Amino acid sequence: MKAPTIRMQDPIPKDKIASQFLSQRPREYRDNTHSRANANQIRSVAWNALGNRIAVTFALSSLIRVWIPDKFEVRYSTELKGHSASVDSVAWDPNFADGLASCCAIDGSVRLWNARTKNMLQVVRTGTEVNFLTYSPDGKYLAVCTNSRRMLILENGSLSQKEPYVDIESDVSRAIFSFSGDILFIALKSGSVRVVSFDSGSGSAGSILMSFAAHMAPITCMELDPKGRYLALGSNDSLVSLWDLQEWVCVRTLGKAGHSIRSLSFSFDGSYLAISADKDEPVQIAHVESGEYLGTVNRPSPFTVPMVSWHPTKYLLAYGGDNAGLKVLGSDDGK
Repeated sequence: MKAPTIRMQDPIPKDKIASQFLSQRPREYRDNTHSRANANQIRSVAWNALGNRIAVTFALSSLIRVWIPDKFEVRYSTELKGHSASVDSVAWDPNFADGLASCCAIDGSVRLWNARTKNMLQVVRTGTEVNFLTYSPDGKYLAVCTNSRRMLILENGSLSQKEPYVDIESDVSRAIFSFSGDILFIALKSGSVRVVSFDSGSGSAGSILMSFAAHMAPITCMELDPKGRYLALGSNDSLVSLWDLQEWVCVRTLGKAGHSIRSLSFSFDGSYLAISADKDEPVQIAHVESGEYLGTVNRPSPFTVPMVSWHPTKYLLAYGGDNAGLKVLGSDDGK
């Protein structure tokens, strides 16, 4: 079967982002199956690789809800149930559009799902608190962050555990693979970043290629620029730093937020960065190359922090954080 052709939306220049993106009315995905308090406390948001599914987890619920972007009513969504407490992180399989992985710190489990059939395909109980997971670009492995100063590498499908990477001086907050899959970036709560070699054949993390102190406070989020130019780090020090992946220097610091950074997401073309911080601050949209702040996405509720995630091929920003639950801002008219 021939793979579907994915067409990128035409670029929006920075002087048009306010009129063509920020001025759009957000789509609302109302979840009336929960109380209002549950609905507005979205913990994580993630698009699948095709951009035709959005997975959402909640701070006060153990379920995962999967939305179809062009269907706003909850009856068209899918519920995945199995965790015994709130789900900390979800990640989509890059090679299987309906394949979803999830982890929960309280029950210590990692689970694999078929979001279309609602079936839980596999589960492993790690015996430790697991707070974040991400796929390798070939979909063969999951890197799982723990609160016990070790990184777990699980084989996709069986969830069999490879030799854990344990030479870590601080708790792991985030991890992400390079697009080539041979490097693993590990962000620590000490504010440092480890750059570690990764063998995709054996699924093992190897030697430390580089280690650098990026922030004076714990790193809370980390994203790779889709063009492979920058590594973006958000921290409790209220700063976002952009690191050049060729020279390994910090080329830009974004410091408009007044509180801890909680979520970052690059647009599909790497032109824009969505930044979400604590308290009642709006989501900031920054131009990556210039560092210029271009506008904000407001949220009515100061009590929850929007998690942000850009669509993989369009200027559509999914976020949560107010009484309507999930929202998607933008237009896909350029498809």
